[in-house]
Amino acid sequence: MDLLPLVALASLPACLFFLLWYHKAIRSSRFPPSACAWQLVWNMSMSPLASLANLAQIYGPIFSLSVGALLIIVASSPETVMEILKTRNRIFSGRYIPSLYYKIIPHMEQSSVLGSRACNDDWKYIRRMCHDWLFSMKAIKQRNEVRERKMIEMANYLRDKEGKIVTLRHIVFATLANSMSSMMVSRDLIDIERECKGRNQRLMGFIEAIMLDVLGTPSVVDLFPTLDGLLGFWERRKATKLHQEFKSLWGKVIEERREEKCVREAPSQDLLDALIYNGFCNDKICGLLMTCTVKNYVIPKDSVILINNWALARDPVTWDEPLKFKPKRFLESKLELKGNLQFEFIPFGGWEKDLSGT
Repeated sequence: MDLLPLVALASLPACLFFLLWYHKAIRSSRFPPSACAWQLVWNMSMSPLASLANLAQIYGPIFSLSVGALLIIVASSPETVMEILKTRNRIFSGRYIPSLYYKIIPHMEQSSVLGSRACNDDWKYIRRMCHDWLFSMKAIKQRNEVRERKMIEMANYLRDKEGKIVTLRHIVFATLANSMSSMMVSRDLIDIERECKGRNQRLMGFIEAIMLDVLGTPSVVDLFPTLDGLLGFWERRKATKLHQEFKSLWGKVIEERREEKCVREAPSQDLLDALIYNGFCNDKICGLLMTCTVKNYVIPKDSVILINNWALARDPVTWDEPLKFKPKRFLESKLELKGNLQFEFIPFGGWEKDLSGT
């Protein structure tokens, strides 16, 4: 017991040295100004992007926001966005994907465009195939008939339901899902006629759960890693169930197509044919960042980068009276809106992150 005071006294210089070293490291490595996450909670009456725009007026065009263990870097000025999307595009080419996704699907890094965190060779190969078969201008023009047919089907369905109550959100969602599935696998994913009767609610709910719960929402374990043992089991159980349903849904479509290709040697008609022809297995068909500086601020590895497009489109430095509805401003503007080479107005992305077909 008499040794405890001596040990505590001996450890004081080491603790003091560590604190001094840490303070010096923080000062020498300039991190973006840090905003308090509670400020977003206090402004819950506003949209999140509007709240972030207000924080940018306080902390500057680039600032950080710590949400649990997740560090978010918010960029709100054209100059900062250009440096992220253009100057340092290769470094910021990755994307944030919840770690839960990789615990249940370990091979997803090599077999998915949406689910890949890094721009590796496999990702580039699959992305090129998606571009050639889905998003190139040639592919978009060739599939105009598919989109027109789906819009006509939706209009006819709504005309038949005149005077009846329908859930428009579900009808539009089903139409968009069928348009995409028709381009990818040449068949409808959802039967609109059955949707109104509730028979496809499970399928639509499953698709929304995949897009929102697994891919679009940060995992609680990512925000608070210490809770992995407590909450990780339940999150993995839910995500595993969704993944199994996903494989079951597409597995039948893939096997049917493989059987058709064995019976008759037909030319490739859609993305699924191209994937099968290039030797992708069923699991693959079903199926980050490094430290750098931006505006003299150090962006730590594994940070989440958020481009606040809402703030860019309302920047009074760029736009005269940005909150007023003045369509003529684009006719008189010197900005080149085609090609996304300028970053004052990027509703469809910018540089190599632009939306295909725009």
